Amino acid sequence: MHVSGYSPPDSEALLDDIGQNKNRELPQGRSYIYLKGGAILLDGSELRHVVLNDVTVYYEGHSVIMTNVYFINCKFVISANSNGQDLAKSVLTSGPALSFAAVG
Repeated sequence: MHVSGYSPPDSEALLDDIGQNKNRELPQGRSYIYLKGGAILLDGSELRHVVLNDVTVYYEGHSVIMTNVYFINCKFVISANSNGQDLAKSVLTSGPALSFAAVG
């Protein structure tokens, strides 16, 4: 994982549990977070300005918030439920960046 650039706290990149921005007290944050390889479980996570490259992405259909997330050469393992179907549709039909939210 690496990060780049600087942004004000209200628009910084985020990869954390929903509602748990551990860096919110800092005067500035990073513009983007980059992950290459490995795996990530989306359930219960909030992602903002994140680039996932060659990552296996797991989603079981629970709460997730994603804003301006890029998937490059990723493999998806998505549970067959309504939230999973909605995420799959969003991944297949969105532009280069995905914004998606689900409550589950």
